[in-house]
Amino acid sequence: AAVPTDTVAMPELKAAVTAADTVREKAVETTGADPQKTERDTAATQQRYFTTPVYRSHKVPETRRIARAEGVWSVGVQYGMGTQLSTSSRMQDAASNRPSDPVGPVPSDSTQETDARLPLAGPMPLRQQAVSIGEPEHEIPLSFGTHTYRVTAKDYHPAESQVIINDKNNKQFLKIDLKQAFGYLTVEARPEFNGADVFIDGERAGTLPMKDFPVASGNHKVRIHKQLYADYTRDIAVTDSAWVSITPAFSANYAEAELTVPADKGAQIFVDGALLGTGSWKGRLEAGHHKAEVRKDSHRTAVAEFDVEKDRKLTLTLERPQPIYGTLKVVTAPPGATVIVDGREAGLTPLTDDRLLIGQHSVEVVKKGHRNEKSSVIISENRTSDLSFSLTDICTASIIPSPSYANIFINDEWMNRNTSGALKLDKVAGEYKIKVTARGYTPWSRTMRLDGNTKDINVTLHRDYVRRNELYINAGFNLLCCQGVSFGVGGYYHKFNLEGNFLLGLSKSETIYWTDQNADTYPYGVSYKPMGGMVKLGYGFRIGNRIRLTPQVGCQIVSLSEKEEEYSGYGYSPVSSPMAVSATFGARLSVSLSPSLALSASPQYAVGVIKSDGYKALADLSSKIKGYSDGFGCNICLNLYF
Repeated sequence: AAVPTDTVAMPELKAAVTAADTVREKAVETTGADPQKTERDTAATQQRYFTTPVYRSHKVPETRRIARAEGVWSVGVQYGMGTQLSTSSRMQDAASNRPSDPVGPVPSDSTQETDARLPLAGPMPLRQQAVSIGEPEHEIPLSFGTHTYRVTAKDYHPAESQVIINDKNNKQFLKIDLKQAFGYLTVEARPEFNGADVFIDGERAGTLPMKDFPVASGNHKVRIHKQLYADYTRDIAVTDSAWVSITPAFSANYAEAELTVPADKGAQIFVDGALLGTGSWKGRLEAGHHKAEVRKDSHRTAVAEFDVEKDRKLTLTLERPQPIYGTLKVVTAPPGATVIVDGREAGLTPLTDDRLLIGQHSVEVVKKGHRNEKSSVIISENRTSDLSFSLTDICTASIIPSPSYANIFINDEWMNRNTSGALKLDKVAGEYKIKVTARGYTPWSRTMRLDGNTKDINVTLHRDYVRRNELYINAGFNLLCCQGVSFGVGGYYHKFNLEGNFLLGLSKSETIYWTDQNADTYPYGVSYKPMGGMVKLGYGFRIGNRIRLTPQVGCQIVSLSEKEEEYSGYGYSPVSSPMAVSATFGARLSVSLSPSLALSASPQYAVGVIKSDGYKALADLSSKIKGYSDGFGCNICLNLYF
């Protein structure tokens, strides 16, 4: 069979040629032949037998060796798993057949061209070669002559024949078909028997259903095992490439059984090492001898052996497993703590319990006013395990705030709670600062000692009607000197207050008559109304939970608007845009009606600092107009807080 032409020479062939050179040299020394004739004949022999193309193996050989015994050269090549093909050839000449020295290990080179030189006389050693074929096609270099080959493969019959190599230009192509040395087994059974184990000649081959399972040609014994049924056995004869089909018939081999452990529903029942149930079990058991075990943690296993007869019901009461006890001793400082073992109360410390099952247990000690302590202990049979606890004095009271969503701080650390409501304390006895706050409420703060005798702490917060930071808008009336309506906006930030108001006067001044002294006209009567605004800055002080007093200073601007009272058609007012700027001094007193609503009164005294000429002239004529910029005033407002 052919492989790619860019192949390489096998190292084994080079080793064989090296060995042939050794034989040639010794033959020349023994016969005394003419060296020149020897070289010519050697070249001719090389041309005839061993000038070969370059070959490359598809896989690097794993082991290589050349050994010699009784004048026969054997070349063995192991390529791995696959079909084994071996060839042999013999060439005669006049050289001596005396054995040569063994040749050492073959170099690992895989690419080289062979140039073999053969001895002139004496028998040519028999050359053998075994090749493991891992591909459908393989090429093997052979010398001229007749060669016998043998092809073998697992589970196939070997093939052996001869091939004649006499033309170096034409390759011999051999197509070798090996005949399989196995047949097939099919086992058919009803679905309820699926999973049964199939054994061939004592070795497990698989489970049912089984189809076209390859079996070596020859006689075999088949055994099929299914629990609760008698084994099915049969002898079969398998021939090459043939199918053998069998349909097993199973016969029942069991009895109904009932196993019970009295007064112990937690005991586990094992039969022949397999867990069947807990407390009791009903089912089928295969006929024969069985071993039952009743197991339970920290108990001695109860064992019973019994026989089951086919088709005969069995009722068996098994013994209970016996408990294995050890001793636990617990002491605490201070004593009198409750000991809880695996969630069960065992007594007060100091405690000695000699009826505790062996194994691992969890132990917890609880004492009011002290922190709970936990540990684990392993109890052993006929041994005493000691546990000692030093209990820490703690406060286990609760802080119950109202409102329930209030924030609780202990030593300025916020206590995170998953839900609103009481905070369960777990603090070592000592002095603590407790603070409770909630938006819209007055904060509560205390420094107190917490210990095991501390009772629950109820904290009720009072509504905070006066807040440090808030905004407001207001509307009201301005009384006394400058009567009218006012609108304002303001706010507090850390007690500092800033407020702005707009005033629209409702009252008017006396009628003032104007006339032209140079003209013969009737007097012109005019009254004036104030209008203006103010900005005030203050600092607030709380008085209780609802009242806040805020001293204020500010700046007020007042302008006058004219209103005609009597007009003869010829008069005019000589005053243009009268206005005055005053400094104000006063206070704002607010009383909260609710968290967002308050009533305020802001009395103040104004001192005019800047007046226009027209305003001065009017102020000299009217006391009311003078009072707009100088004198007492009071603003009564309703405030809405945010």
